[in-house]
Amino acid sequence: MEVIVRPAGAADIGPIHRIILAAFRKYADVLGLDGQVSALRETEADIAKEIETKTVLVAERDGEIVGSVRYEMITNDVAYLTRFSVDPNVHNSGIGKLLLAAVNEYAARQGAKAVALHTASKMTPLVRMYYGMGYYIKSTSEDRGYIRALFLKELTEDDALPDLSVLANH
Repeated sequence: MEVIVRPAGAADIGPIHRIILAAFRKYADVLGLDGQVSALRETEADIAKEIETKTVLVAERDGEIVGSVRYEMITNDVAYLTRFSVDPNVHNSGIGKLLLAAVNEYAARQGAKAVALHTASKMTPLVRMYYGMGYYIKSTSEDRGYIRALFLKELTEDDALPDLSVLANH
């Protein structure tokens, strides 16, 4: 089964929405935050707007969308990743790793020196995957009602990290 990671288009909005709802329901259940996870309130119109303003990638396997991720360049050298989601029916199949690798590649081509993301530190399988892909925890906060880790993946060998203060609002 071949998996293709490609930019999302308008025809992908419905499947992206379905996957986000399924993946983030599981996230909310683990955290005990029913109704508080913003991804669960996202509409198809919101996704359409994101496709216009951010880089949205989908993973397609045998013609079916099985995962998606978004990122935006929040500075000239920092990409911020959001809404990383894989259909729960295909977890642990490598699709998430393919999506993350694609973000790293696309962002590096746009000049990113680092990719950043937030996730709940309690999401052990995600945390393990991020570490396995070369991300590390830069800091944590409890601003959303749970321990939220800021993960960072450095894309260059440059010793100087880009200014990450812009991430305070994300």
